[in-house]
Parts: sequence; structure tokens; C-alpha cells
Amino acid sequence: MLEQWKILLDGDHTETAWEEITRLAEGLPAERLDVLRDDLRGWTGKRAMPERWWRESRRGDHHPWHALADHYVLWRPGIRLDDDDAAAAEDEPHLEHGVVTAAVSSDLRWLVVAGERKGDHVGGDAGLWDVDAGSWRPLLIPGVDDRFSAGTAYDVEFSPDGSLVAIGMDTGGDRVRLGVWRTGDSELLWSAGPDDEADPWRFDPRDGSEVVVAFSGDGRRLVGVDTVAADAGKGRVVVVEAATGDVLFSAGAHLHGPPVLDHAGERLAYLGQEGKLVIRAVPSGEVLVNRPVGESAAGPAFAPDGGTLAVGGEGAVALFRFGTAELERFEVSGERAAVKWTPQGLRVIHREGRRVTVTAGVDGEVLWSGRPDGLPSFTRAGTALITTRTGLNGGETAIWFLRAPETGI
Repeated sequence: MLEQWKILLDGDHTETAWEEITRLAEGLPAERLDVLRDDLRGWTGKRAMPERWWRESRRGDHHPWHALADHYVLWRPGIRLDDDDAAAAEDEPHLEHGVVTAAVSSDLRWLVVAGERKGDHVGGDAGLWDVDAGSWRPLLIPGVDDRFSAGTAYDVEFSPDGSLVAIGMDTGGDRVRLGVWRTGDSELLWSAGPDDEADPWRFDPRDGSEVVVAFSGDGRRLVGVDTVAADAGKGRVVVVEAATGDVLFSAGAHLHGPPVLDHAGERLAYLGQEGKLVIRAVPSGEVLVNRPVGESAAGPAFAPDGGTLAVGGEGAVALFRFGTAELERFEVSGERAAVKWTPQGLRVIHREGRRVTVTAGVDGEVLWSGRPDGLPSFTRAGTALITTRTGLNGGETAIWFLRAPETGI
């Protein structure tokens, strides 16, 4: 076996060779796996987790050789779809014009993939993919051609427990701008955003106007904002009860980038004009904080306990501490950094060209580094990265496992 092993490592690092290595690794004792892990440091090909390993891990049947893989492909066009199942094929979303956005639930059970619509042609569907069952569930908007293909999705987010999924969208003349579905049966619970001056949403109906969404940490509340209109000072930010759509707070806003809610949805934070961090109380709307954090600031994120708010940016991350109202900064490398709080602390994504590096908090310990396909984002728990290749040839969605660099994977 050692001879075969050496041939594979010294040869072309193809997917076929990797599959052979995974077969050889199964059942090896820990000391032999350590040797293989060291040998794989020079592996230049992909190290995708085989389907059989993924199924084992989902059942709780974990093995040490699973850690040799660095990612798993949750979905790609045509993956694990039974060609003989006509109903399943009909439910697969139309993605002829490319994928624009995707999201994965915290438990990795559900994936939403949304396509782009061009003119009057199909292609703007959003589908709910059951990762464990390997099947699609269409996300329908009753009265809008009975399909989501009436528009384009701009942003997708699951509630923390995965029971709800919210989509910011544009459904053309119908002007539905935001919808919330229940994942268990893919039922639309509510939708909102008509072009009506009396409506609390009043999202801009013009082309190019994009709606982004975010749940509170407990999943009970949801915030939606029209980013393009808000950037021009004409948009609105709306906070609602996630399950019903009942409006708690609605106001005109000038935002740069997405907003965020704290754990209970009682504080709303966003970046306003001139690089200022704005924090408002919900539902009163009272401005609690309004202070500069930098023109390049982006993507605020509340700590789970609500005591600190982190803001990403170009070359630095800012930490606002509510107890003392102090603003601390620490430098980071690479292009604009994105931040995410996890139960283990703050995580920062740095991007330099195609290389992505994940570090831990202020200390900057490197947790993972690689060149994943597509733009990366954290899972809700912050324990993995999700990437989706967008565009005409896109669609593949993968989860990248974050492990300490000394493991080499």
C-alpha cells in the first residue's frame, strides 16, 4: 500500500488520485494518518470530502480520516438528482442566466440557490435544496406566476435555527421585495414591499434597487433595507417580527452596506454617511450611537452577548464597546476585512487576490488559509466558510472546514 501511496502523491494531483487516497486512508491507525497528513501538505489538487464520508459524519459516525478533506460540495448543477424522478427535475430552479446568491442553514440541512432573471425569460428561480435528501423544493410566491421566476433574488438568509429563510428580491411589476418561507414545508409565510407611499416598507421599485436582509441572533426579528435607495438617502430600513411580518420599526435611512440586529433584535446597527456607525433602539428608533469609524468601514457585527460590536474595513477592524463607549482598532492585512462573531470569539476574513485567510480576534491567530472558488462567507456558527460560484457558469456551493494550520488542511 505504501508504494501505491507514493505513486499517487508523486503523480498528478487529480480528483481521481484524491479518490484513491481517500480509499487507502479508511481504517488506518492514527500514526499512519499523521504521516499521510504530513505528506498531503504538498497536495495541489482539491481535497473534497467524498459523499460516503459526508453521510457518515451527518449520522454522527465520525472517523479521524474525515479530517483529511478540506471541503465538501453541498450542491452543484445536477448533483445527486435522480434522472428518473420527473417531479424532482421539475422542482429544480431555472438558472439559465447564472446564480446571483446562495445561503446555507446553520445545521447544513438546507441550501437556497437563486438565479438571475433576464427580461421576460425564465432564469430567476430560487429553490430550497434539502442537502440530506438530495431533493429540491420550489419557493413559490402565490399570484406571481406561481413561481419565483417572476424576479431576481439579491440576498438570502436563514434564521439561526434554520426554520425560516428570508429573501430580498425584485419581482418586476408586482414589486414584491421581501419574502419569508418556512423551510419545513417551503410555505410562504408573508411577503412585503409594494410601491405604496402609505406602506411602511416603501422600498424603491426602480431597477437596480437591491434588498438585503438579516435576522436577529434569536431569529425572532428580521431587518430589511433597500441598499441602493438607502445609499442615496431615499431608502428605508424596516424591522419586523420574522414569523409574521408585523412591522416594529420603519424609517428613512442613508445606509452604506447591510444592517445588523443584536441577539434580541432590540438594537439596529448600520453604517451611515461619512463612515459613521449608527446604532438605534428598536422599536423606538432612538439613536444610541452615531460616531465615525472610517470611510472604508463595512459589515458591522454584534457579539453574542451584545457587549461589543465589530466593524470590518480596509486594513483594520474596529471594536465598539457599549459599556465604556470606547472604540478600539487593530490592524489586519489584505483587502477589506469581513467580521463574524462566533461562540468561540471574533473571526475575521482577509482577502488578498484569490487567497482567503481566516484569523481569530485581536491576536490574529491563523485558523485557515486557502483559495476557495467564489466569494466566501461564514456559516452562522462561524465554524466553516461557505462559497458559491456566481455568474453564468456558477452554481457550485461548497463548505470549507476551518481547522488549525498545523493540521495542514
